[in-house]
Amino acid sequence: MVKRARAWDISTGGLPGPVPKAFLLAALLLAGTGSAAVAAGATCGGAAVQTEVPRGTPYSDRLADKAAVLPPDTRALIFGDSDAGRWPADQLDHLFGTPVLNFAQGGDRFENTRWMIDQVDAPAARAVSSVVVMVGSNSVNRDDPCSLEAKARDLLRSLKPRFPAARVYFVNILQKGRVEGRMSDRVLAANDVLRELSAEFGLTYVDVHGAFAAECGEATDCPLFAEDRVHPSAAGFDLMSRVLARALQPKPG
Repeated sequence: MVKRARAWDISTGGLPGPVPKAFLLAALLLAGTGSAAVAAGATCGGAAVQTEVPRGTPYSDRLADKAAVLPPDTRALIFGDSDAGRWPADQLDHLFGTPVLNFAQGGDRFENTRWMIDQVDAPAARAVSSVVVMVGSNSVNRDDPCSLEAKARDLLRSLKPRFPAARVYFVNILQKGRVEGRMSDRVLAANDVLRELSAEFGLTYVDVHGAFAAECGEATDCPLFAEDRVHPSAAGFDLMSRVLARALQPKPG
């Protein structure tokens, strides 16, 4: 259990901060509770896969404290890694017409975001109308395909039960400046899995990777990325917001 914070302080939310094309699509029955849960039946190569793990950093703990006392009038949330954490608050607030509280932390992987979501106050979570999740870059770099899919499946399937009144938007994984050519196949394969899981669990899949690829091609100096070639630049976040805005539009019919 996390220590409950006394009050919500929005000022510290967010951060300033070759494999086969297809992944294994295993029929995994995943579940888990607690701070470091192993999903029932989730194994890869005979080893159990942890699908819910706290980061254990002071910043993560502060976010968890805030999540535990989420204001009851909260209507929009964002979770994920540094790409989500750096997304300008004014753009998100404008898109959703309400303050979007940011629970993202740089370096988070699927299992860390899964844990953070479980920290959200359950009654307040039921009143949330919009949830954005953008995570996976750090998982692609570290997890084998089987583990990645198991963790992604547990995360994505947890979202609608936790936020039953919300429309959930899953933003896919960026190529990171297209300077990591060796990672291209892994990123594309992971996004294929995430697209399928989003459809399976009734989430809206947001393809920012495709939008960046259309603009950047194979360039290593694409202005949509910051100087670190890892995070989006201001122009990159502008494009991400436009892509998300299109996803927000009601579907015809």
